[in-house]
Amino acid sequence: MLTKNKQSSAGFTALEKDNLMFIIIIGLWIISLLYFDPKILTYLHRNTSVISRVSVGAFIVCVNVFWLFGIYHLVIAFFSAFIYRPRNALPQIPVDQSPRAAVLYLTMNDFKEEAALSCLNQDYSAFDVYILDDSTDKEWQSKVDKFISMHKQAKLIRRQKREHFKAGNLNHALERIHAGYEYFAVSDSDGILPEDFLKKLIPFFALDKKIGFVQANQRWNLKQDSEFAKDLGMNTDVHWKYYVPAKDKYGFLMFYGHGAVIRSEAWKEAGGFPHSITEDIVFSSLLREKGYYGIFISDVVCLEDFPQDYKSFRIRNERWLKGTTEYLYKWYPGLLCSNKVSWFEKLDVLISAGVLLQPFVFVLFLLLVSIILPLTAKFFGLHIPLVATFAPLAEVVAAYLSGMYIHTSWTMDFFLIMLVSAFAQFSALMWSIIKDPIKVTRYMGSFLFLCLSSSMASFVNILTIIITGKSRFLVTGVKEKKDTMEHKIIYCFEITLCAFLIFSTFTTGNLWLITVAISVLLNPFVYKAKWDDPVLSAAIYLPFILILAIVLMIAVLLV
Repeated sequence: MLTKNKQSSAGFTALEKDNLMFIIIIGLWIISLLYFDPKILTYLHRNTSVISRVSVGAFIVCVNVFWLFGIYHLVIAFFSAFIYRPRNALPQIPVDQSPRAAVLYLTMNDFKEEAALSCLNQDYSAFDVYILDDSTDKEWQSKVDKFISMHKQAKLIRRQKREHFKAGNLNHALERIHAGYEYFAVSDSDGILPEDFLKKLIPFFALDKKIGFVQANQRWNLKQDSEFAKDLGMNTDVHWKYYVPAKDKYGFLMFYGHGAVIRSEAWKEAGGFPHSITEDIVFSSLLREKGYYGIFISDVVCLEDFPQDYKSFRIRNERWLKGTTEYLYKWYPGLLCSNKVSWFEKLDVLISAGVLLQPFVFVLFLLLVSIILPLTAKFFGLHIPLVATFAPLAEVVAAYLSGMYIHTSWTMDFFLIMLVSAFAQFSALMWSIIKDPIKVTRYMGSFLFLCLSSSMASFVNILTIIITGKSRFLVTGVKEKKDTMEHKIIYCFEITLCAFLIFSTFTTGNLWLITVAISVLLNPFVYKAKWDDPVLSAAIYLPFILILAIVLMIAVLLV
């Protein structure tokens, strides 16, 4: 039964959610499974070993997961772009009735004056700004002190013991000041708030006492001068344009850790911010278990920086991966068992986490198709460029030159669903690529490189938190001076993976494997060098070009 929401063509204000989007996602996925899985199983020979059956079963599970994620990306982008209607703007609160609010600006060795000033320059009558400085570097501390001395209306809070990451910093301040404020806003060191941030967001709390937070929109800061950010900053815009909006009505909307206003009573009832390196998703989950909702306001737009270089991106990605993994086994069971949370919100959290943790499945899939299945493929008749037996190089080359390998490898339906799954994250850019093909193509090539090159590192990050259960907060803009033992293990795994992929490419003819090998092989060089290095900046697009060439070759031969 559909859970309807009150909505007009102009927008909506109610809290009720609608499960239509997830009914479509699950429906399309089930249709795909019913159509393709039996066809794949028909290629499995009757008299085959248990190992072969398990391998083929694992192959089916992996592609089923990829199809689910692909369908999820397509449907949520469609709903965000064409179905979702932004919430109606609300009348402003009279000045003499404005509830008091605190703006919390957090920094740790990354203070930015422009961002701090945006917190002070709010067009709102009843607010205070607190600089929560966790800096360990004396130079950064002095920058904060200088800012405070020049802007007396800003108040400084430092703590002696820097415990429990960002969550600890927030809790330390709020335990001291929350009684004096009905609401508080959270802003990261790079976040730039519009002047009407508080004035536009706070009125929405009057809609319902169960609104725990109001999340503003975000965009990439165009002033950022990093070449890495210029190539990939579009990723921030894509996420907030085509991913977040639909969640407001059709899924689980989370507090993103910044650019939002939170009800103090909700923070208190949730027990404060949980001690996690990804306190945002955990806090959002705990709020929903208490019956609170978050809402998204699309016309209040904050600016944020994208990681300034590849190393900073990897640091942020590591924090997200480990924090999400920790959340799934520590806190998600509580959300799953809550009778205050709808089934499709629970499913949305799980699939969203799965999309982020997809590198773990992807690396297992690589090992499966490059080593395990080629060894057992004589018992498995499905000859596709994902699965083929090992053979002498001369035979592989002859098969390609004759066209026999391609023609016996694909059926159009399987080709199309794998193609859609692989490029689903780019579906929202189809209109943008017409308007600015060079910029969008650069982004697609760069983003594909990030996904492939960091796959093994992400796999190890996830595996580490699963095995050790320990996590540490890594500040995106603050770089570590020495490689940790985990980083050294990652390097070893990457070299080993490259060797396997290159060997498999030349002995099975699976050309797509070489694109992953090139990306992973380039990873240590890009990690250490500058993104705009002339040689590396050209090399990172090679995997994207090769994949397009392989797709075009298969498409032409199939047609």
